[in-house]
Amino acid sequence: MAVQPDDITRMVSAWGMCDTDGWAAPDVRHRAAEWYQHVQVAGMYSISILMPFVFDGTAGVLSISSTPASCTQDNINVGYDGVRSINSPGWYNFDAWFFAGLVMHNFSGMVDEFTGGILLGDAQSLFTRKWTERGMEQIWKRQYLPLPDEPYFQSLWRMLFDLGTKYWMVYTSGLSYHAYRGLDCYIRTYSADVREPEFEAWYLLNTELPWYRRRSLEPQEWWNCRVWVSHGQKEVIFNWVLNRLTGIVLHRSRM
Repeated sequence: MAVQPDDITRMVSAWGMCDTDGWAAPDVRHRAAEWYQHVQVAGMYSISILMPFVFDGTAGVLSISSTPASCTQDNINVGYDGVRSINSPGWYNFDAWFFAGLVMHNFSGMVDEFTGGILLGDAQSLFTRKWTERGMEQIWKRQYLPLPDEPYFQSLWRMLFDLGTKYWMVYTSGLSYHAYRGLDCYIRTYSADVREPEFEAWYLLNTELPWYRRRSLEPQEWWNCRVWVSHGQKEVIFNWVLNRLTGIVLHRSRM
């Protein structure tokens, strides 16, 4: 969809791309229009789930994050819902990273020489290893499958709790309409005794530099951002509910 001139005028003003007289050069307006269209075309979300974790006797942070393979599997599962059970949730294909010695919320430490992460493989392989240590290699997958009338990730939440995880945080990030080359990041926290949240915190990232000096980031690079600007809270952006009769109800909004 073509961007209208009035929309461009509104965006360059809101994104701080005008000069002191409120005027924006044609090339500036063009760059604003390009970003707006890019968000429309490439506006997919990235999901990362972080939690305190012990791996091979070492305490740190585990991050499992969505991948192209997990998104492909989720799209396949859309067609299965209401027709057959889902036996391979997309999160099996999440990348699993372990950050030895890292504490939760230390994002700069994720690229530190001493607390930087190592890729363990996919989440399915990691959790198979953890359940094998408990003698449940053959049954854990059958025990933690998505169920009708539940949020898609509820089976994962049950599994994490049964593994002894006390709490975990979900970071959902995407390209932003609210800043040139900005990222929106939505955060919600889970623990065993907390209901599925209806709202999550909303932050705007990658805005600390002037607009013309910002590097374009992909949604999965949210942890590279060092300045987080709070924009309040919103209804949960990504809440995928399996419904026994009508299939998947996907509540997803973009503002």
